Amino acid sequence: MERENEAGSPGDAEAGSDGGERRLLRELVETAGFHLLRLPGELEREFRAHRRALARRQIQRFWPLVLAAFAAAIPMAFFTGVVQREALFPVALGLAGLAVPIALVVLGNVHPRLERHAPLLDVTAAFLGLASTHAVTAITEDLPVHRHIAEHAVILVTLATCSIANQSVRSAMAVCASGVAFIVAFAFVTGLSPDWTLFPFYALGSLLVGSIVGVTSEIRERTVFVQERLLALEKHELDQMSRALAALSREDALTGLPNRRYMDEVLAREWASCMRDRAPLGLLFVDVDHFKRFNDRNGHAAGDACLRRIADALRSEAFRSTDFVARYGGEEFVGILPRTNLEGVEAVANRFLEAVDRLTIAHGASDVAPHVTISIGVASAEPDEHGSPEDLLARADAALYRAKALGRHRVVTDGEAREARVDGEAADAPWLEHA
Repeated sequence: MERENEAGSPGDAEAGSDGGERRLLRELVETAGFHLLRLPGELEREFRAHRRALARRQIQRFWPLVLAAFAAAIPMAFFTGVVQREALFPVALGLAGLAVPIALVVLGNVHPRLERHAPLLDVTAAFLGLASTHAVTAITEDLPVHRHIAEHAVILVTLATCSIANQSVRSAMAVCASGVAFIVAFAFVTGLSPDWTLFPFYALGSLLVGSIVGVTSEIRERTVFVQERLLALEKHELDQMSRALAALSREDALTGLPNRRYMDEVLAREWASCMRDRAPLGLLFVDVDHFKRFNDRNGHAAGDACLRRIADALRSEAFRSTDFVARYGGEEFVGILPRTNLEGVEAVANRFLEAVDRLTIAHGASDVAPHVTISIGVASAEPDEHGSPEDLLARADAALYRAKALGRHRVVTDGEAREARVDGEAADAPWLEHA
């Protein structure tokens, strides 16, 4: 009996770009902190694209609700008396300062032609919203209630810009700092100024708090992104390993053909399929003649090489995609031919015989031929509930032993073997024990 090569387990070593990326992602997860605000190379671009896509989906999903809420807030402000007649101009300025940014954000994320400009439109919208809100705090000097509302609006807009607007920390801080600079310049040019005693609290204070919120929020998002990327990569590798292990569990390591375990699965499946369709199922059993002599004379390495060449020859003669050839064990092979009657199986068996003969592998210890030969037993049946796959395999096996009893290097059908048994020919012959 030949010695089969041992197959190495898949994924023993981390190799290539996947291994390097996995190590990088693990390091980023383990040392999560401020350095995540700038990911290495391609990861940074992928994170920005991921964040941009997430923001776009959210805006596309909820923009009608935002517009409806904004539209409903306007009449409510007037009807409840919050807005006084003398405050119409600053209120209109504030509403326009919010409506225009909302429109820019929606258009940039909904209109296909503006999609590539969406980041610029988002930044512009954030600045316009913050600048107009700051301006309202300056021009409502004589309207304390409205000024306080505007000051609180500055806080909300600043926090929104730094967090839920889904901008990067750098751009959000730049926008908020620009808003502060704008109101200072606005006060210098127009002479209209906010309440400078409260300005550090509602403007600079909200900028500080918003920056902290933005930094922590972005670090969290980047950490989740890196963790998800690592999990996806590891899952992909595990799936690859699982597929490789499944292939190894079904494959004969020496010949590359399916092994006996997988053959049993295929035979049971094809038996059930042919029984359902009332179609014949063919099976052939192949044995290499005097293989032990070949091994003893030429060595196991030559025996392994011989089996590999025979396996390749048998595989090449199984023309249909449904034809299945497996290594049964040792020097034995099995072919499963769904929807094939006995004549069809016999024709394939003769092709197998001729294919191995064409290899002309020298066999000086054979008394059959000067080269390696095979013997084949074939059988075919229409599966039903009274039979089993094992019965069909036993019939092909019995035909194989009949072929060996007749001198090897031939094809014998199940019908011929049965006729010989009925006739009582060689009643003590070994092949009868396998009928």
